[in-house]
Amino acid sequence: MATKAKKGKKTKAKAEDSESAGKREAARERDAELRPLIVEEREEGKKWSEIAEEHSIQETKALMLFTEATVKPSEKIKPDDLTAELVTELRDEEELAWHVIAARAGYSTVGPIKKLYEEENGEGTATGRVKKAAEDDEEDEKPAKKAKGKKGKKAKKA
Repeated sequence: MATKAKKGKKTKAKAEDSESAGKREAARERDAELRPLIVEEREEGKKWSEIAEEHSIQETKALMLFTEATVKPSEKIKPDDLTAELVTELRDEEELAWHVIAARAGYSTVGPIKKLYEEENGEGTATGRVKKAAEDDEEDEKPAKKAKGKKGKKAKKA
């Protein structure tokens, strides 16, 4: 009787794994469809926030898909060449953002890249600049802010 229960659990686990694999494949297909659209939209001058909203994704996801689509073949990192030392060099010396290193290495997330960096530099050393990269692009598009006067002072009556 115990073997039937175990067998039922294994069958359920296999079904869940199969379902997860199907979802991952669908996500990969959607990403492949979005990459050229996002590149085109950025070339048209759309902001990351507009692109993200239009495709119902986060801004960082839009930025990652754009980066994946625009990595030059000469910049790609072969799996055998990806080391903690290389990630540290790209991050610290070349000052590349996490998503750029990940895209060059063929990853769609930055987690594995940050893990390699922390292997070399210690836990908690992998701080983010992905959001900053998107914000830097947005800053380039914003008009300069006007200087504000001192707070709390009212204009004198004439």
